[in-house]
Amino acid sequence: RVFSILSVVLPEGPDKISLSELSVDLATNTLRFDAQADAKVSPFIDYRVLESFKKGVSLMKYDFGRYVDDNDNEIPTRCMVETDENGNTLVDVQENGNVTNKYVYAYWLKGKKGCDPSRDDAEEDEEEEVEVTEDQTVNERVADDVENADESEQGSTEQSDSEQKDATQQDVEQKIKDAFNAKIDKMNDYEKKLAYDQLNKGVKMENVDVIKVYRSPRFSDWYENGYMTEDGMITGIAHFNSECITYTGVSANGVMKWTSSNDCMLATEEPVIQDSSNGRDSNGSLVLRFNAALTLDPAVFMFTNKHVMAISPSGQNVTDSYRQIEGMFAERAADCADSDVVCTATATTGGNE
Repeated sequence: RVFSILSVVLPEGPDKISLSELSVDLATNTLRFDAQADAKVSPFIDYRVLESFKKGVSLMKYDFGRYVDDNDNEIPTRCMVETDENGNTLVDVQENGNVTNKYVYAYWLKGKKGCDPSRDDAEEDEEEEVEVTEDQTVNERVADDVENADESEQGSTEQSDSEQKDATQQDVEQKIKDAFNAKIDKMNDYEKKLAYDQLNKGVKMENVDVIKVYRSPRFSDWYENGYMTEDGMITGIAHFNSECITYTGVSANGVMKWTSSNDCMLATEEPVIQDSSNGRDSNGSLVLRFNAALTLDPAVFMFTNKHVMAISPSGQNVTDSYRQIEGMFAERAADCADSDVVCTATATTGGNE
């Protein structure tokens, strides 16, 4: 959770803050770090970067909750996949005229044991992983999944009971394979990987499913199809039940306008900048060195709170992509040497820090 939060808290672009050391105190819910701020442009060592950082954190919020199925039954956290193979948050970007809509979503691995509230396997242990190839999965495994083939169909009077049973089972197996392949054909590469992963862990072919469940409401679509009411209630479709965000719709000239409200503030107080000084990073560039402490809402770290996500001041539920951990850290910058006149004499703004 710490790194997913930092991916939103730390600015990138013209102003960049990199960490050289990080400690987490769960007793006080405080992050403490040594860092360096690089303004990228003259005067390079600029306290404006720290002011922007502090104000941004003070406006940040967070969200948590549960994914539910179309009957409002909770889906276990282990059944949801919320990032791609590179750790990027899953975001569906759709253009509507001059408006770009971004919908955060997750994949529901519905076929796994205990992952479909409508099935009766919720108390069973996790599937035992088996070693199979993709070809074996499609062409051979299905025979093991069909235990009770329909024996009602009668073949030729010349066929034995055993032959009739074999023919019927083969027909059922083929139907299952055809349905599976038709489903796979509609998936992207990552969805296919998730589907085959389920098969390789023993999920029956007819149960394998990868369902896209939106965390961000599809306001217009859901409202028009009766899944969402004007007071923000969502029913009849798999979705995310937020504990922090509420939605409200207001009709204006026949068009429904939606607003959201979130009272979950990420930080309980403004970040404390404990000391700062001019310095140079490992590349010799001028940077502002500083130490800071950031105290977060205790609920952010509670185990019972699932699917925690930091929200940027712009109101987006997540940044466009998860910032990789290696990009957050850099070798600690060195204080200006006494002989480094350019470093020590560099003018800064906001020097009252």
